[in-house]
Amino acid sequence: MEFHEIEELPGYCSGMVCCTPKELFDLLLSDYENHLEIKLTKEHRNVTEEDKNEIAALCQFRLEKWEKGNAR
Repeated sequence: MEFHEIEELPGYCSGMVCCTPKELFDLLLSDYENHLEIKLTKEHRNVTEEDKNEIAALCQFRLEKWEKGNAR
């Protein structure tokens, strides 16, 4: 869900519909990746290759954990 401050529509928000649990997980994982970028750089520098590797490893861990919990 995104919140927008538009003069004509204060408090307006938009959202994305995820039709499957996997779609929702992928969306949340993408947001988690963005969160980690901000956390690691504190928005004071560009993302380094080391940062990218750490983020990829953390996201991969979450993905594997989700897949293990959702294996059928």
